[in-house]
Amino acid sequence: MNYDIQIIGAGPAGSSLASRLRSLGLTVLLIDKKKTIGKQACSGLFSKRITKYFDISPDMIENTIKGARFHTQNTIFEIKKEKTEALAIDRPKFDQFVLKKATDSGAHTLLNSHLVSYTHTKDSIKTHIMTPKGPQEITSKLIIGADGAASTLRKTLNLKGNLNYVNGILSYYPAKNTSELVELYYSPDTAPGFFAWIIPRGTRTEYGLATDTRHNHLEYFKKFLTKFNLKLTKFHAHPICYGNQQTVSSRALLIGDAAAQVKPFSGGGIIYSMICADIAAKAINSAFDKNNFTKQFLKKHYEDKWKQKLMPKIELGLGIRNTLNALNNRELDTFFETLKEHKSQIESSGDMDFL
Repeated sequence: MNYDIQIIGAGPAGSSLASRLRSLGLTVLLIDKKKTIGKQACSGLFSKRITKYFDISPDMIENTIKGARFHTQNTIFEIKKEKTEALAIDRPKFDQFVLKKATDSGAHTLLNSHLVSYTHTKDSIKTHIMTPKGPQEITSKLIIGADGAASTLRKTLNLKGNLNYVNGILSYYPAKNTSELVELYYSPDTAPGFFAWIIPRGTRTEYGLATDTRHNHLEYFKKFLTKFNLKLTKFHAHPICYGNQQTVSSRALLIGDAAAQVKPFSGGGIIYSMICADIAAKAINSAFDKNNFTKQFLKKHYEDKWKQKLMPKIELGLGIRNTLNALNNRELDTFFETLKEHKSQIESSGDMDFL
């Protein structure tokens, strides 16, 4: 099969980019190893900025959020804005919605399929994909890795990066919770290397946690749940990576979690993915116009541009994340007590998408 572009990964980053590329008249194939998109998706807490990119239907919104309450061992720090800051979105519905937009635009899909091998020729990319019907060879001018934190294409391309990994895990408890605040817990005893959270989702409550890879996230999560006398049995695990990643090669680029377009402070990245999808679509359109798919061209028109826009924010988040990871419980108490002195400033100018 021949396409202009093949995208490995049909999550929001890959699907949204597919829609943009179809609007430019390019033929696109989306490939994903999952049988059902969104079946075990990560947490769906998005800033209200998501409505600039998608018409979010009311049935996807489980709750509206105005702020957060930060917990350390001995202190609580609360930030609350006057207007809605974030939306608790039904993540499986959202992922399926974004994929449908891509398929409605004319993008083709191969689900329950995975990349087996990759060959770079002078004029094209050839991949062998294992599908439920057997192996298929795909030829394209460009390949895009949108296959998450554990990106197969990133490994195949051997792109360099300085990445940090954490393992996230979450579960849901069927208890009504319409609070306007998410609860965030910081302690090396609770979630070493990251944090734990509670997200009010209207008719249910989400409990989640992430730890660095040196620790057993499942054991810490079970321990966290005991604080609330909960014994949940259905868990959803999801790796997260953040840092600085090379994102282009000849006839290839990465986007979304695969490109570490992720906020180090929170692990979220949906808005970063949408910003980068806009930049990628323009770069890819130029590449086809000029028939130039070299690493240098893609770096200039894609990687340099997205990093110029987002890396200062990512580096700020890295600094904060590294600081928090280095603090013990007493020092975390002091850190958040200090933030209380700047509560008004944070509430008036803080932006959850750029931290």
